[in-house]
Amino acid sequence: NLRLLILPLFVCLFSCNESTSTKEKTVSTKITELPVTAKSTEAIASFQQGITELDLGDVKNARMSFTKAIEQDPGMGIAYLYRANTSTSSKEFADDIKAGKLKVDSASNWEKLYADYLSTNLSGDRTKGIEVLQKMATAYPDAARAQTELGNGYAGNNQFDKARELYQKAIQLNPTWVGGYSALANSYIFNEPKDLKKAEE
Repeated sequence: NLRLLILPLFVCLFSCNESTSTKEKTVSTKITELPVTAKSTEAIASFQQGITELDLGDVKNARMSFTKAIEQDPGMGIAYLYRANTSTSSKEFADDIKAGKLKVDSASNWEKLYADYLSTNLSGDRTKGIEVLQKMATAYPDAARAQTELGNGYAGNNQFDKARELYQKAIQLNPTWVGGYSALANSYIFNEPKDLKKAEE
């Protein structure tokens, strides 16, 4: 059913694998090995839930989960950044990006890069945005989400061939993750040249 494949193009980056320090807990999974930093395990769990919901196109519940993560750990910058992706107004979008960027100083390299990338959406500098995403994809070459996010950057710049190559790469890196498939399906449904048969596949 094509309707089930029409998930948001802003498929986000995330994964979870545990390591701890005295001040924070970093989690990453085998999915992409992209580190997420927080001081609260409860906040990490809520954030994980939000990412899963966002992958499935459930934007409303994803926003609620990201908000819950922020309530559990107000210093979790990445939760603000991902909540920005579920915003219902331009003001909410800008406010969450600004708040998130202020709270990633002690976070992982990926979280800082993601904050820099979302900030380019406020300035409208797509070239700079792609440069940041290229750094992210290079820093995490085996991360399916990183490749998909770079693909989304190219798609936003109407470079659909490059975007589709990266979505295919993401699928190859992690054939069990929904993100690469949904991004590729969306591309074939909404972007030129369209191909509904490939989208359905």
